[in-house]
Amino acid sequence: MDAFEQMLAAEDGENEQQESPPAGEGEEVELDFDGESDQETTEDTDSDEVAEEAPQQSQTFRVKVDGEEVEVPLDELLKGYSRTADYTRKTQAIAQARKETEAELTQAREERERYAATLQVLSQQLQAMQPPEIDWDKLYQENPTEWVRQRELARTRQEQMMWVQSQQQALQQRQQVEEQEQQARTLESER
Repeated sequence: MDAFEQMLAAEDGENEQQESPPAGEGEEVELDFDGESDQETTEDTDSDEVAEEAPQQSQTFRVKVDGEEVEVPLDELLKGYSRTADYTRKTQAIAQARKETEAELTQAREERERYAATLQVLSQQLQAMQPPEIDWDKLYQENPTEWVRQRELARTRQEQMMWVQSQQQALQQRQQVEEQEQQARTLESER
């Protein structure tokens, strides 16, 4: 027999298996879902044939759930499998979204830390630029034009220092709020 004839014979054998009548109505298969064993046992057929059968609404299966045997129709088993698959898919999507959110949060924290460091450097530079104490009365009497210029420089430096301080305070408040929110989330997840 050549290879072509063997292939035709194999296809005919598969077609005969598929055309064989499904197992009888009310056939019982025991499935164990309590985590002890995932073996399927049948009374009249092999487990391979049960998997290949077309689903029938009238088939019932005995299923062990938490040590208790329950009879469940095939359509309910299929629905349960569908729900489990859907739950798994949604859980994975939520986990992926959570990872992305945590990555964004980490990036935002790093940027905030860089901003805080920049503000600290700016504050130090502004303090270093402060001239020694000026005798404003004496300067006014000796050189009124220089007095105006120095007064304006001092006012500008003071405004810049106040702005840096307000930014640092706002940053600290944001960090405190985030820490409180994180603590609340931690407590909620622990509950």
